[in-house]
Amino acid sequence: MKKYKYKFSVIIPVYNVEKYLEETIESVINQTLDFKQNIEIILVNDSSPDNSEQICQKYVKLYPNNIKYLKEENSGVSTARNYGYANSNGKYINFLDSDDVWDLDVFEKALKMFEENPDVDIIGVRQKFFEAINTYPSLDFKFNKDKIVNIFSNYDHIQLSVTSAFIRQSNIGNIRFDNEVKYSEDAKFLNEIIIKNGKLGIISSSIHHYRKRLTENSAIQTKNYQDDWYLITPIKCYEHAFKLSKEKFGEVIPYFEYYVAYDYGWRIKDYIPSTITQKTLNKYISITKKLFKEIDDYIIISQKNVPIEYKIQELNLKYHDISKYYAFYNQSLYFKGYKLLDFAKDYFLNVNIIDFINNEIEIRGTINLNLPSKDYQLIAVINSNKTIKLNLTETIIDTKKSFNKNFMYKKGFKFKIPLKNFKSMHFELKYQNKYLTKLNFKSGINAKIDHRTKNYYIYKDYIYYHYKSQLKRKKKTLTNNIYFKLRFIKQLITKHEYKVMLIRLLYRIMHLFKKKEIWLISDRPFSANDNGKCFFEYVNKQNNSKIKAYFVLNKKSKDYSKIKLIGKVIPLNSKRYKLYFLLADKIISSQADSWVTNPFGNHAKYYLDLYNGDFIFL
Repeated sequence: MKKYKYKFSVIIPVYNVEKYLEETIESVINQTLDFKQNIEIILVNDSSPDNSEQICQKYVKLYPNNIKYLKEENSGVSTARNYGYANSNGKYINFLDSDDVWDLDVFEKALKMFEENPDVDIIGVRQKFFEAINTYPSLDFKFNKDKIVNIFSNYDHIQLSVTSAFIRQSNIGNIRFDNEVKYSEDAKFLNEIIIKNGKLGIISSSIHHYRKRLTENSAIQTKNYQDDWYLITPIKCYEHAFKLSKEKFGEVIPYFEYYVAYDYGWRIKDYIPSTITQKTLNKYISITKKLFKEIDDYIIISQKNVPIEYKIQELNLKYHDISKYYAFYNQSLYFKGYKLLDFAKDYFLNVNIIDFINNEIEIRGTINLNLPSKDYQLIAVINSNKTIKLNLTETIIDTKKSFNKNFMYKKGFKFKIPLKNFKSMHFELKYQNKYLTKLNFKSGINAKIDHRTKNYYIYKDYIYYHYKSQLKRKKKTLTNNIYFKLRFIKQLITKHEYKVMLIRLLYRIMHLFKKKEIWLISDRPFSANDNGKCFFEYVNKQNNSKIKAYFVLNKKSKDYSKIKLIGKVIPLNSKRYKLYFLLADKIISSQADSWVTNPFGNHAKYYLDLYNGDFIFL
């Protein structure tokens, strides 16, 4: 049996990471497991053009017994990892990306898990994105506790990331990263190891922090323009996984079926640029259909965190005509005996806009009818007794494409209800003229009332609110006003949303003293060189005493000081910006991104009744 000098070898390919490398190295050095006794770092410089080499040399001098520095001609991450691995002397291996960060106790936990479970070759650690976004990946559901799982019974616990994994070196053997694979090389490498014992360790109590850079032009972001994405990965990763499974077990096991179906959950919605030839596209479609013929229907349908429309498209790839396999029973849609959709729980329409015009309430929204849509009818039910059959029109908004062909349209609807005698409204769905279900609805940022909160909207003498999938109203009396206000405040206190309470209070105070219209004008977050800047200059030249115009721009932008010479500037994402957004009468921009129309993000649900500014797209 081979003797190892260290418990862990951490192999870090280095390329253009001078801004992040020290933080990555320090997260390994400062582990609770003694670094000098147990861990080695192998830095592999892949001909990095920046100052990364000086950083590597600095740490080699500080820890000459624990840190190795290797150089190679620019050959890619797989070659760098293989080169580092060839020079490793740790019992357990981690291939760490040079801009990621470990929690400081994770090596100690990984060591304990390995030594208590000698039949486990791979341990996956919970990941969390940071910097550009602050959330968890879609596979986070498997990280409910530290545990050992069997890939046959927990086939959905797939491990695709090598940077968030630890691997037992003795079972790597002759397996290496495939230099021909640019995308999913991690998964190919891990699949070849995990199939040996079929066990996976899971560490949920510590985090691998995966950096999503604010500005990046990474290989994965430009994958759509590369033939490798369409031909090499499906053959050398997906077909290869199926082949491995057949050779060992005589069939494709669910773990590998789930892996391919999951990866296609992202591929389904990929835009395929015109630079990809029709020949490549045809071959890609052919490979894809062949793969899905070997994936069980239940694997496709049971995928977690995959929208229903993508599951349906995957079934479309497997079957020529899926409509003949549909069946409806007890408010649910079934496909060949498997429940595909519970309408009452899982299906929503979107109420995007609620507007009050004269003596009518106007409601506009969309519904996702990618099922046999010709047989559906959407009904608005007013006051529980009057029905309005809604005219659905195709909209290009959020139309889903797959393999450059439309496969799911959102249908738009718009209708008005006289406010006279209005008490409540809800939606129902019929199929072939038979009642199917009452539909839940989600609120858009211009809907005044959110379906997830206890906020409310006051128009003239009535209070409008959401209650059990209904839009309802009550007479505005002192008692009702106090009741709804206290109900909303109670929810905010229960959820510890004290910042929301403060912003709403400041809004109320400032609104009392507001005398001029507020206009927020912008271009892009980090630049001011488009129609927004031109319009801002024009507005300031008019010197209109009834308007206060502000330009919105990131404070780190090189244009920030220039715009200040023209007029007043508000830093993007600042508390002041968010407050002024609520007070604004006009939001004017050359962009229509969410930071322009919804600076509160997921917290918008607590402010929808205050979103009253008119958005004007330049």
